Order: sequence, then structure tokens, then C-alpha cells
Amino acid sequence: MTHPPSPFEQNPANCGCYSCIGNEPTREGSWLTIGMTRMIVCALCGNKRCPHGTDHRLDCTGSNEGNQAGSRYQYGPTPCPNCGAGIDTAEHHAECVAPLDQIEEDA
Repeated sequence: MTHPPSPFEQNPANCGCYSCIGNEPTREGSWLTIGMTRMIVCALCGNKRCPHGTDHRLDCTGSNEGNQAGSRYQYGPTPCPNCGAGIDTAEHHAECVAPLDQIEEDA
């Protein structure tokens, strides 16, 4: 499902996806994170299981079905949004250099 760019996509500093704000503290000095205290949903379709709600670089599917590739509600490892590898960790991202548009061309 293709949508026009959201305000979050136009200015990533305002992004509300889990990848951008999920691990941010609720307030300075707190051990609670935003992802622990709020339901983070896709800014475009409003579904919590949409991959776009997990990472703004992934397409909005407009679906709330479980086990969607890239969604944090996927069963099993979450693929890297840059290269599609079956592991999505900070260590992997530090080494991953594949641009997202290259992955879309390969698909």
C-alpha cells in the first residue's frame, strides 16, 4: 500500500515509529521507555502490527495481521530494514551498509 510521505517521514526528528522512539526514556533519568508505556502504531494506517509502525523505512501495509515481515509483532527474527538479513541488532546495523533502495530493487 503506497501512501504520500507522512509528516514524520518528511522530518525524521518528528518520527513516532518504534525504531526512533521505542527505546527513548519517558523522562530524563527514568528507566521506563516510551515503548514500555505507550502503544506505538503506524502513523499512516494506525495499526500496531504494520511494519511501518516498527520502522518508518518500511512500507505501510494497512494491515493489522500478525507475522508481517519487519513488524515487531513478527514471529521469529526481525529482518534488517537495510539489507533484509534475518537479524536486526545494533551490532549488525554498525556493519550493514546496503542502502534500502538497493534492497527494494532486488525484491
